[in-house]
Amino acid sequence: MKIGESVYDIALENLEEVSEYTSIDNVFYFLKKLARNIDNLTKLFNRLESLIDFWESFEPLTREIAISTQDYLDNLEKIGYFSLLKEFKSLMDDLVKNITVEDVNRLSKTLLLTFKALKLADTKKADDLSFLGMVKLLNSKEIKTTLAFFVSFLEHFNKLNQKQ
Repeated sequence: MKIGESVYDIALENLEEVSEYTSIDNVFYFLKKLARNIDNLTKLFNRLESLIDFWESFEPLTREIAISTQDYLDNLEKIGYFSLLKEFKSLMDDLVKNITVEDVNRLSKTLLLTFKALKLADTKKADDLSFLGMVKLLNSKEIKTTLAFFVSFLEHFNKLNQKQ
């Protein structure tokens, strides 16, 4: 009885404080809504408690992961990975500004052909080649074209290198 009287008195005092902001109908509507959803609220509080328990058990692990990650990144910085990546970014920026997709396709095909030719190259044949045999090879159209290409490449490379 005493508890009921105390609850009644406290409810009256608190309702008087908020009477200008709400009506008794709103209070009873809220209480009915609360009573209808008591199971949902209980589930919500249970999930909230579970989430808090999970966070309390997971927090030390996240702290340890953060410390380990920071140490790992610090080690990479000391080794020089980030400065190297910065330079690679500058290189990629320069390449994107100066090279077209067609240039990359041609380079890709040329590199592939170069690797295939290197695989097929026979060092024994080169050892057995005489001076006159080499002179005959130098006179062939394919060798002349290849040598002319490399001479032209070296000339342009040298000019570009001197500009820098």
